[in-house]
Amino acid sequence: MIKREFFDPKNREEWLRLRGKYSERGWLGGSDIATVIDANPWKSALELFYEMVGLSPRKHVLNERMVWGTEAEEMIGRMYQYYDMATGDLVANYEAGRKVNTIRNVNAIVTNDKYPYMFANIDKLLPDINGIGEIKNIDGFVLKAYEEKIPLVLFDKCPVGLPPGYYAQLEQYMLLFEKPVGRFIMNVDGNELKVVEVEADSVFQNYLAENAIDFGTRVEVGQKIVNNQSYTEEQKHQLLSEIEPQVTDQDTYNKFRTQQLL
Repeated sequence: MIKREFFDPKNREEWLRLRGKYSERGWLGGSDIATVIDANPWKSALELFYEMVGLSPRKHVLNERMVWGTEAEEMIGRMYQYYDMATGDLVANYEAGRKVNTIRNVNAIVTNDKYPYMFANIDKLLPDINGIGEIKNIDGFVLKAYEEKIPLVLFDKCPVGLPPGYYAQLEQYMLLFEKPVGRFIMNVDGNELKVVEVEADSVFQNYLAENAIDFGTRVEVGQKIVNNQSYTEEQKHQLLSEIEPQVTDQDTYNKFRTQQLL
């Protein structure tokens, strides 16, 4: 069963509280799942694990770039209505006042009983294609960095030029909402709309679901260890090290361990 918990999109504190209700239990949002499968270049699964068990602070810092991105979402969504998927142009339809795509807000945290330890806070629903819309305000150089095909077999269906973390995010959203298709609606460099369509990939989605269960279970066990007053701090860290997620990048592991000791 798909469940929705609605929130006021203008109330950031309400959104953080509702999101925290799940993340504090080890459940994973779209950016979290990308971290867990090593598709987030800014954070490792190891860091996320220790944040969720309560030994590292989890920050929700709002910066100016995020504010601009949030405020631009509605404008980007409005312009998408004029976007011609065949030509990649919106000007002709915009001048004619001709809307060719439908889009609507959700403003809810979504879960699905079939897939524990996962939740979604999607940007838009696209009723005319029965799909999910994920809006991105992005710099062109970021897309350019991913122009070559992703070398990993895991991301073989990730469109060329799309960051794999974004791909994982949208696949999770389609899985939870049980939708067959999704679109990235991207404002590139503030002056170009680019739309990339992605189909649901059941193999990849199953991989995400399995990783969410594995990671969420580790967090639950870890939280019990941290909250057990009979353990010394040294014992807690030892027990946690035995269940922490594996990190393939040794430099990332060493960096995190060094930060823990500071």
